[in-house]
Amino acid sequence: MSLTVLEPVPAVAPNRVTTLGLAHLMAIAYRGEDLAPTWTILAERVDADPGDAAAIMDLATILLLTGQRERGLHFQQVALQIATHYRRPHGRANRLTVLALVAPGDFMANTPLDFLLEGSDF
Repeated sequence: MSLTVLEPVPAVAPNRVTTLGLAHLMAIAYRGEDLAPTWTILAERVDADPGDAAAIMDLATILLLTGQRERGLHFQQVALQIATHYRRPHGRANRLTVLALVAPGDFMANTPLDFLLEGSDF
């Protein structure tokens, strides 16, 4: 699968819907670390399983973080064609569960719950 232009894949029930999340990926970028190794790992997951919506969603987040808005939104759209429910556990994730309804879009489209829940066990 070419990551330059993702083609829609058939809707399947993905095995992985747990993303790294915006807070994690933004922390890497904020520290000035290279996101390329993370990109490579995620891209390898998509090559091995084109239905890995979580990996595609994380790739979309990386693209948005690096200023590639249109491409990032395209990846996001592809991920949402595969799965519409995503998990982002925090801490031990053994306490309450928070259900958040979010809209597709860039970072300004939704309340940044990932940052609000960071350091918790949700």
